Amino acid sequence: MDSQLIPLSDFRLPDHPNATLTLNGSPLSITDPSSLTPETTSESITPAIGLATVLYKWHPNALAAFLDLDAWFSLTWTLSIAEGTPEGSKIEIGRIGNQITFGSLDSSGDNWTLMLTYNIVLEGEERGKWTPNPKESMLGEKDVTDPDEIEKLGREFAEKIVREKRWETGKKMKHRFFVDMSMEDRGQAIKLSEKGGLIRWDVEKTYAKEEGEMGVNPNFETPQVKRKMTQTTESSEKSR
Repeated sequence: MDSQLIPLSDFRLPDHPNATLTLNGSPLSITDPSSLTPETTSESITPAIGLATVLYKWHPNALAAFLDLDAWFSLTWTLSIAEGTPEGSKIEIGRIGNQITFGSLDSSGDNWTLMLTYNIVLEGEERGKWTPNPKESMLGEKDVTDPDEIEKLGREFAEKIVREKRWETGKKMKHRFFVDMSMEDRGQAIKLSEKGGLIRWDVEKTYAKEEGEMGVNPNFETPQVKRKMTQTTESSEKSR
């Protein structure tokens, strides 16, 4: 039995009010957790749908940052369960550029027990599609080099975190969310995101330097011109 999808046809990124979004090359949607039954299989929830569901349910801004490759170089969403205890574990969803990495870590939070990686195709007929990355996927200490196996494990992981409603809080659970501008600015950017949320964009990377400059974000149904610095935006940036 398949899960039901909830279309997010009106979901938009800031400064792009008329730009329709896609996810993995299809109209942007999340799964309806209430439609899951014991008969629902992992085949019905793709990794993209599962991750988008958790991020959106946790906070719509988290999904916006996940989809906004022009504004955010990278982001990390984590859930620590029973942090600091031997039975603890951690779930992580991350993106660096067009590379998606997700999975679970051990009680220390330092070692992956499952790490699955996908790349978002930036150009061509497959633009926006998620393709398994066999060079950076692991199950325990074993490399996972078969794209079909990555997809299978990804669907199982996606189904699990949706069924368990990992966007919800609870006893001994702690969510964290960071957005960065660049690898060089990582430490500074984490502090900014904690204080200012998703408003402190890296101006150099977010906004166009010349008229008609195209963005690189493959999650738009139609390629979009990069954001243009307005007088209001410029004044706001200078006041910080």
